[in-house]
Amino acid sequence: MITGKFKLQDKAFIAGGRRFLIRERKEAKNKPKQYLCEIKPFNYISSLFEAGGAGNYTFDFEGKVYTFKLNEEEVEVEELE
Repeated sequence: MITGKFKLQDKAFIAGGRRFLIRERKEAKNKPKQYLCEIKPFNYISSLFEAGGAGNYTFDFEGKVYTFKLNEEEVEVEELE
């Protein structure tokens, strides 16, 4: 997963030439309401787990854990060590 700050437009952002989208589950049940996926081809990435405060999340991808900070204009993705 590419890390850094990325411009957010309609719940989508581009990182490393790949387009990602923040989606909401219709029925969350036992999972977080929001998740991250890649568009074209569709690829589910991970649930977005709330992490202390509005707009702060964590997610896992390919065995690594990342922080995901979401605001109205951009997202910031950082790898946790």
